[in-house]
Amino acid sequence: MNFSSMTRWGAHALQGDLGPKPRRPLAIVLILSALALGGLQLQAQAPVPDPNGDRMVNLLDQANAALKARRWQEAIPLFRQVIEQAPGRWEAFQGLGKAYLNLGRYQEAIDTFEAGVAACQAELRGGAPKDRLKSALGQMFVGEGNAFLKLGQPQSALACYTKAADIDPNPGQACFNLAATLYNQGQMGAAVTYCDRAIALDPKRADAYFIKGSALFGTSSLDARNQLVVPAGTREALENYLRLAPEGGHAADVKAMLEAMGVKVGTTVTPKE
Repeated sequence: MNFSSMTRWGAHALQGDLGPKPRRPLAIVLILSALALGGLQLQAQAPVPDPNGDRMVNLLDQANAALKARRWQEAIPLFRQVIEQAPGRWEAFQGLGKAYLNLGRYQEAIDTFEAGVAACQAELRGGAPKDRLKSALGQMFVGEGNAFLKLGQPQSALACYTKAADIDPNPGQACFNLAATLYNQGQMGAAVTYCDRAIALDPKRADAYFIKGSALFGTSSLDARNQLVVPAGTREALENYLRLAPEGGHAADVKAMLEAMGVKVGTTVTPKE
């Protein structure tokens, strides 16, 4: 692995008729009079079951089970049926988008995630619990960004990842995706910044250390004696990768970078407690 190659790393709602109802003032007066005299007993009524609601829940359960089992094609018509019955269920759009993404139907995934984001934002404006909805928004933005990346549109992907990082209560994945994409775009300083955010949220994310170390190593220089000069933090990031993933997919590249820095690397690295 030569110096120039070591400095590059490849990419990888519905409205019903709510009009006014006919008024019956005489009936209302009679009812109020009966209540005042104690002559009218009001009986509590049991709620009427909603068979369509039960069916929708069952469909959503089946669709999520298919998604969990990675049966993407099976999940698609189930999620579509849920959306037909309840166009505001962002969970169905989210699941459908995931299925499309995993089947390589990237534009359909983007369109579906965008519909899910709109439904989720509408629910958020309605005063529903915020953290769950913000987490779902973050996940859908990440999914949409992944689809854009697969279509060769990194700038659109970065915009989606940035939205996810800004709204998700736990934006570790979004920050990591930003770091990796920025690295592949040659924006090393920004990549390191998002690596640091991802590591702060999840100190055991080995690949974040790899990207950080590689980005820093990529800005190395040679001094007057032709000795390699690396930025502060380079060695620490690379060694942390080996501690977390001694047999990881980037282990060979990490060892080569460390050796180029004059660091002797053993066959194994003991993880820190």
